[in-house]
Amino acid sequence: ELAGELQVPFVILDFPLAAAELRRRVGLRAQSAAAEVSEADVEVLEYQLAHAEPLTAAETGCVIRVSPDSTPEDIADALRERKVG
Repeated sequence: ELAGELQVPFVILDFPLAAAELRRRVGLRAQSAAAEVSEADVEVLEYQLAHAEPLTAAETGCVIRVSPDSTPEDIADALRERKVG
């Protein structure tokens, strides 16, 4: 709503991943030096998964889905198509 009122572009980048893959990645991060950077662990992920809310109809129209194999160029092209940036 705010973006519309201010007449500025708005987009939601959606990075969908299966819960099992998210758990795997969080587990790997916990075993690496990156664990010192983030307090988010599997417990935080489980909370987020349990409390996730689906996008509204209005939000769905603003989504660009980014797959694990998307390149930065793919994302930039999608943003240009939406005339964002």
